[in-house]
Amino acid sequence: MLKFLSAALVMGLLTLSPLPTHAQDTMNGWYAGGFVGYGASTSRWTQGAVSTGDFSTGGMVAGLYGGRNWQRDKTVYGVELELAVSEIEGATQTNCVGCRTDLDSYGFVKARLGRDTGRGLIYGALGYGAASVTQMLTGSGHSAGITPGWQLGIGYEAPFQEGWNLRAEAAYMHFDGASNTLSGPISVDVGGVTTLKLGLTQKF
Repeated sequence: MLKFLSAALVMGLLTLSPLPTHAQDTMNGWYAGGFVGYGASTSRWTQGAVSTGDFSTGGMVAGLYGGRNWQRDKTVYGVELELAVSEIEGATQTNCVGCRTDLDSYGFVKARLGRDTGRGLIYGALGYGAASVTQMLTGSGHSAGITPGWQLGIGYEAPFQEGWNLRAEAAYMHFDGASNTLSGPISVDVGGVTTLKLGLTQKF
């Protein structure tokens, strides 16, 4: 599914052509868009004094976002809602008979602040939200739960056609540790998640 969304977004980008500088308008107003990208992180399972240590997880992400910008001179600020599905996952056999962590989905409410350069918007974003994380243990089934977290990102957004912007964003996410009882009390941590995303935005 995520590969299909990625292909659809790329095909959409290929149909766009850049606006001349004089035709670019401000970043003020409502907007909505979609994105695809890749994320990488680590996970750790701990039971008492026994730990798997950090093991790598990674995979594609895709989602939707929408929000509102306000602009005063060159300063742009706003709020945004981001919702995503994820294939970020990984497993280990270290001190565990098949421990696997899946980051299934996540969502954030973000505040954005940036500067309009005349050719595009350079911005930073800080958000708070939650993720759905599934832990699977070979022979013991799986356990899923919601865990809170935060996101810090930086990006660049530039007009392509009238009413359309192209966005590139790098973000770091961190989620609190989850727990399950698949085989006694186990703490499952999702380490820092780094994502690189490419998005297409429609302005209203």
